[in-house]
Amino acid sequence: MRTWTILTAAIVTLVVSAAPGSFALWQETAAVADLTITTGRLNAAIASGTTTPTTQTTANLGSVTGILPTENRGLTFTVRNTGTVDLTVAAALSAATAADSDLAFGVNPGACTTPTPVGTALSTTPAAVGSAVAPATNATFCLRVTLTTTAPNSLQSSAVGPFVIALTAASTA
Repeated sequence: MRTWTILTAAIVTLVVSAAPGSFALWQETAAVADLTITTGRLNAAIASGTTTPTTQTTANLGSVTGILPTENRGLTFTVRNTGTVDLTVAAALSAATAADSDLAFGVNPGACTTPTPVGTALSTTPAAVGSAVAPATNATFCLRVTLTTTAPNSLQSSAVGPFVIALTAASTA
């Protein structure tokens, strides 16, 4: 009797494992229409000022001088799309730069002008800036630095900086 039980269990296991299909409770199949998958290379470089960047991924944005409360100064930087797909730029403050509560920061597309436009306020969370940058082209931006009304007298009319911002590039495709 024991031999028959083992033999029956073996046969049932063999039949079940050899059967085609799925033992899932639900299954579904569907045809997929033709589609196109596009690939590309995402790459960017950065430089201080309006200089065409080559391979740098960081730029020393320097310091500002002679700033009084509620005044702002601008520091220009350029991003070059060295990839093969359009990209967008997002900017954020480094933790050390954001920790300085005597200063406020913003960024806007275009070179700095006087007075510097307010632009997009910056924090440690990336914020999108400007429009898409096509491959093999440059985009110029302005980092705006404002001295707050609560800044101590020692900062007024002195040099403050240098400043560190993080730039993130993302594909628009």
